[in-house]
Amino acid sequence: MHGVNVGALRVYTIVDGVLGPVLYEKTGDQDDLWRYGTITLMNDTMEFRAVFEGVLGTSQSGEIALDDVDITVGPCDPPGFCDFESDTCGWVNEVLLDDFDFVRTRGADASSMAPPTDHTNDNDQGYYMLIESSTVPTGKKAWLSSEHFSPSSSGSSCFNFWLSMIGTGVGTFNVYKKDTATGTLTLLLTENGDHGNIWHEESVTVTSSGEFQVYLEGVEGANTNATIAVDDTGLSDGACLAPSQLDCDFESGMCTYTDATDDDFDWLRSSASTPSIDTGPTVDHTTGTAAGFYIYIETSSPRVAGEKARLESDIAPPTPETCLEFWYHMYGDDIDALNVYAAVDGTGLGIPIWSRVGTKDDAWYQGRVTVTMATAYKYVFEGVVGISFLSDIAIDDIKVYPGPCEAPNLCDFEGTDLCSYTQDTSDDFDWSVNAGRTRTALTGPSVDVTYSSATGNYMYAEASNQRPGDVARLITSPFVPDQSTQTSCWRFFYHMYGDQMGTLRVKANGDPATLWSMSGNHGDLWFTGEVEYTSSTVYQMVFESEVGSGERSDIAIDDVSKRAGPCADQGTCDFESDTCVWFNSQDDIFDWVRLNSATTSDFTGPSEDHTCGSTGACSPGSFLYIETSSPRLSGDYARLTSSFFPSSSGSGSCLSFWYHMYGVDIGELIVFKRGLNGGSIEYDSTVWYLSDEQSVNETDWKYGQVGLSDGDRYQLIFEGVVGKSFSGDIAIDDIQVTPGMCDVQPSTADPIRYGINATCDFETSLCDWQQARDDGFDWTRYQGSTPSIDTGPTGDHTTGSGFYLYIEASSPRVSLERARLVTRVLSPTSLLGNCLSFWYHMTGSSMGELRMLMTVISTGTETTLWSKLGEQDGDWLLGQRTINSNQDFFITFEGVIGSNFYSDIGLDDIMYSEGPCPPQRVCDFENDFCEWTQESSLDDFDWSRPRGREINPGQPGSNLPDKTTGTVTGYILVKQK
Repeated sequence: MHGVNVGALRVYTIVDGVLGPVLYEKTGDQDDLWRYGTITLMNDTMEFRAVFEGVLGTSQSGEIALDDVDITVGPCDPPGFCDFESDTCGWVNEVLLDDFDFVRTRGADASSMAPPTDHTNDNDQGYYMLIESSTVPTGKKAWLSSEHFSPSSSGSSCFNFWLSMIGTGVGTFNVYKKDTATGTLTLLLTENGDHGNIWHEESVTVTSSGEFQVYLEGVEGANTNATIAVDDTGLSDGACLAPSQLDCDFESGMCTYTDATDDDFDWLRSSASTPSIDTGPTVDHTTGTAAGFYIYIETSSPRVAGEKARLESDIAPPTPETCLEFWYHMYGDDIDALNVYAAVDGTGLGIPIWSRVGTKDDAWYQGRVTVTMATAYKYVFEGVVGISFLSDIAIDDIKVYPGPCEAPNLCDFEGTDLCSYTQDTSDDFDWSVNAGRTRTALTGPSVDVTYSSATGNYMYAEASNQRPGDVARLITSPFVPDQSTQTSCWRFFYHMYGDQMGTLRVKANGDPATLWSMSGNHGDLWFTGEVEYTSSTVYQMVFESEVGSGERSDIAIDDVSKRAGPCADQGTCDFESDTCVWFNSQDDIFDWVRLNSATTSDFTGPSEDHTCGSTGACSPGSFLYIETSSPRLSGDYARLTSSFFPSSSGSGSCLSFWYHMYGVDIGELIVFKRGLNGGSIEYDSTVWYLSDEQSVNETDWKYGQVGLSDGDRYQLIFEGVVGKSFSGDIAIDDIQVTPGMCDVQPSTADPIRYGINATCDFETSLCDWQQARDDGFDWTRYQGSTPSIDTGPTGDHTTGSGFYLYIEASSPRVSLERARLVTRVLSPTSLLGNCLSFWYHMTGSSMGELRMLMTVISTGTETTLWSKLGEQDGDWLLGQRTINSNQDFFITFEGVIGSNFYSDIGLDDIMYSEGPCPPQRVCDFENDFCEWTQESSLDDFDWSRPRGREINPGQPGSNLPDKTTGTVTGYILVKQK
């Protein structure tokens, strides 16, 4: 719109033939340049047309032009906002006054020096604006100019964006304000030098009483292998928040923070890596380089487990709402806890306002908490030493600003506001926040997901005092999608433990369709779920819990998160940004770790990932691996578990992945398929197995695959087993699950090789036995006498001083409560059967029962093979049974608590071998004929095996008690006429 007598440009809509009111209008001379305009057209019930109207001015010296009209679903983004996902919004490259241009690109297409991921989506498919210096001389400039902004009512606006500057000679980045009336450029912000391979948030106040633009300028430096990138711009009314006296990035010192005088040791300021390997950061968060500083706790000797270091801020004034933000790093096998307090002088620390427990990936994570205090207070950061030196904890970039914290993409239910989630008022009962066990036995979680601790919070629906079929609905805070988030992937953890379990559903508020559902008993474990949803309007997610057949149907959720874009194909993951729907199991000994560099031990593990390699655009990429150095022991195992795959009856599917097994003492890599038979009976079937060294060097990734037959819903589990030494690191990457069956690759990954492995002396681990999840408690691996007197072993059977398994019958255990220990799925036996022998210990005046059971996978049929009830004379006693099966099966040892704590049961030295067991010297006939058989040719008739009460019922001599149990329900051998 240019000319002294230009008229007006207006936008209308026509609905049902009627021209509506003016929705957008510009009048008068707008200068000899293209301007950017947007208008949200609101009509979701009827078809409409958009109308552009040009109005002539008072003479012919004025022209109006239009170009690049686009209509997209959803509301327009606010002025200044751009995530560059679909276009450059109102940003354009300067045509005449600079030397070269910014380019819209993404990590998947850019050079190795460009950011591997965008800031919006944190993946290599997200877009950003980039300048590269490979062909541009030093000192040349690229300008990116914004749309025209009207001044705010206060005269000040805050322009914020995310910046990446990579390379030692990267050059300079400047932000200018251009006054539209005068054309004057005013420098607002300058950034120089390498900022590391990380996105940094920047903000600057723009003061103007008239219309203005923002200009972004990249100036090439001396290095031709460097990049500058911009993402996620925004403009808001009012000046940017001034830094607080409590803000600190630790680049120049400790700011206003001091070490407490009542703790055990001090926080240290450092750069680069901490002195200990396999723990602590290698770069700071502020710069993303080894030159930047952070503070951390050093947990090597002389530190001991449980010692604490506290860092205190200056005194902060009372506040109705203040947000504390910081970044933390908790990497190491034995990480303990990081706690934050808002402490009032003279009253002690109180309870933490924020806390994290346990190891995380080798990365920086953001912590934030909204604080409300009626009196002056100070922030206290407390780091707690773990059980070894592998427990360094670091913090960086503390920020404090007025008002509540921005709603997070992750809700862990740790804050008092519960992420502004609300209860549905039209349902039958409410969800509750809880920590530790729920009030009903044998249902609900024992720990949360966030901390994996009984002190962490989760949300759950308590089923007691409710009727079967009653529902409770929990509604998330409203989500306002923009152009990049109209399709979002919601991820959450759920817990469904109890033999009367109901159903969990996920819906969108106001949409009757069920987006996701799960039913049945899943055991005392957390699982991941994902829901993809597309909407151009504000919506809320709804978690609906339906009570099952009784009170043992508590359902819980935790760590609800969302991210822009569709969910990945189920099971598919390259581990570049996170572990997708794969998570570390809670029923193993240690965890898989996500890493984007070489493992720390020489001559084992990969030096690069498989996805990106050493030269790909996304390098350095990430993979998962098991670290087999101390304190790991041979036989220790780590399990990575998928979310549930739905039941199906199609052509099967193919699991493919890349694995790395380099090192002279590689242990085992196993893939299990965990099925649900009849809804709740779980079993692990070995589908892929390799052991020993497979890779020839640090870069030799191998391809693996296996076909998965259809049937009931199932999970997949990758298990890495530690070998004989630290030279046994195993890694996996680029998992995919695709439709259609496939052969096993390599052919040597034959799961039948694993089917005989049930032998164990429990000296170093549970070997290939595992704790069941459909019982009340677990078997305990122990050494020496059990804690209770007059019951349980005083030593193991193997050596007298080694380890064994036992069930502890003391409180909180109750009579008839069960603990079950199960094998992997075992292959069919030989024709004559296989022998399972074991040693058991059952001393105690109130002894319960020990059973050995066999479950056939295809039918779920469970058969008792052997049992003992009550106290058994002697110390360790031998039990054995020949097992015959022409189908896959698993074995369970079930210990049952007696009438009180005098009922500890021990188990040791299990041996499973091909061929039948040798004849037993003792047979009590309680389960079968042992190894005795009927003579088929030399006698006249057969012995029978009835209960005592079944002999001559109603006649003299009936109800004969047996010798074993002393009751008429025991079995005996009888020669009857």
